[in-house]
Amino acid sequence: MTLTRKPRIAAPFIIGRRKFLTGSAGLATGALLAGCSGGGIDPTSLLTHATTTATSLAETQSLGEKDEIQIGNTLYGRIVDSQGGYYRNAAVQAEMERFAAPLIATAQRQHLPWEIVVLDNNEVNAWALPGGKLGVDKGLLRYCASETDLVTVIGHEIGHADLGHGIAEIRTQRFSQTLTSSGSELLQSQLSGPAGALSGPLLDALQGPIEQMVTSGYSRDAERAADQNVLKVYQQVGYDPHQASHFFHTMLEIMPKDTTATTSLFSTYPGTVERIEAIDARAATMAVPGGVVQSADFAAMKVVFPTRDYYRRHAVA
Repeated sequence: MTLTRKPRIAAPFIIGRRKFLTGSAGLATGALLAGCSGGGIDPTSLLTHATTTATSLAETQSLGEKDEIQIGNTLYGRIVDSQGGYYRNAAVQAEMERFAAPLIATAQRQHLPWEIVVLDNNEVNAWALPGGKLGVDKGLLRYCASETDLVTVIGHEIGHADLGHGIAEIRTQRFSQTLTSSGSELLQSQLSGPAGALSGPLLDALQGPIEQMVTSGYSRDAERAADQNVLKVYQQVGYDPHQASHFFHTMLEIMPKDTTATTSLFSTYPGTVERIEAIDARAATMAVPGGVVQSADFAAMKVVFPTRDYYRRHAVA
């Protein structure tokens, strides 16, 4: 495994999840219809073009691993910056890298340029970009009551990157409909080119939709597959699989009961409940390891980010 360069450090800038999702949701529609009323452009023809483009993108298989890596390498620092920036504590960053290293070692695609950072963001979230680029909010660390909670989070995000969920999602019609008309045209025009040759303007156009995708969660099937990857990590590293669903229970506690927001680790009822049941059902068939894995690096991170048990119990009041 190779842990590559750190993203450039930015001043802390926290984005509220609901504000970000609401603002992003209108991106495609607003850009598509902008100027239609006064420029002699038929909105119906633009919408037809976007739908046709989206359908053709959904059918293509030309985006590949080189594109995954290029997307991750290009957008990682930018998305880290927009999601709060690189948490300015070198010791915590080193502890996170060491903690994650054996978990990342369970991935099939070891040649990806894997990288993980702690974000200066008080939200309870984590995400994975295509190409093995992972981010964990410092706010999430405050709700990891044990190191198995953090193993669950990182194992889940490793699954997204290792299983290629990001590039698979970009191929879908659903993702294409989040692009502006010009973004759709750029993506369509480059699909016939060599893999890993996505242009700068195209990557600029993809940044917002990809950021929304990774921070708000992938498809239900992708999330379930990433959940199952957690159990693979537990088994290979030697953690007790019966602890794998605990952090999802925590998410159910801290998320407001009436929320419609989603993240990679939470989906609206009954989504998370069903995911817990699926994890527990498979964990019940797995052997409990004989030893106990303990990480000094997790213990060191918890000194900086002690678990907020009291706050968690009252967060949904």
